[in-house]
Order: sequence, then C-alpha cells, then structure tokens
Amino acid sequence: YTLTEATSVQEILGYVSQHGASHYTLYIMDANLGMPGSDSYAAAEQVYAKIKDEVAAGNVKFMSVTGNAVCAQQAQAAGIPCLLKPINVDDILKP
Repeated sequence: YTLTEATSVQEILGYVSQHGASHYTLYIMDANLGMPGSDSYAAAEQVYAKIKDEVAAGNVKFMSVTGNAVCAQQAQAAGIPCLLKPINVDDILKP
C-alpha cells in the first residue's frame, strides 16, 4: 500500500481530480480538516461528495473521524461515514 498525505481539503480534491477517485482504495480524514475545534463536517462533506459514487459502487472506502460528538452525529445524519475518536481500525475496514 502507498500512503498519500494531504493537509487540506483542496489538496485532497486535487489528488482526486488528478488521479480519479478510484486511484485510492481507502480515504480516512478528519471530518473538520482545517477547522480544529469546529463542529462542522464541511471538509468531509466536500470530499465525500466528490467520491461518493465510487464508494457506492464498492470501489473505494471512505471514513471521516472527529473528536466532536455533535459533528459525528450531524455527518452521519447527512449520510457521510463518520466515527467519533478514538477509533478502532477494524471499524473502518469492515465491509
């Protein structure tokens, strides 16, 4: 496996645009990337919107994580996979 690190939503979206969503098999990101302490899941929402067709087709997996319970609940209610930290890697890798 190869790990690609991104430090912003724009960087993630750039990788997806450059390589295609299915180039990566697993996306794990902070739900509020770039907005520490926020209860907004806008970062995860932007990335998930770009790759959700590949997720639905089973070609890639996506999981966002957050330390904010409100953020996790709101993301899940919006249909965006999100776990509350601390996480168990097995929870992400479940089929």
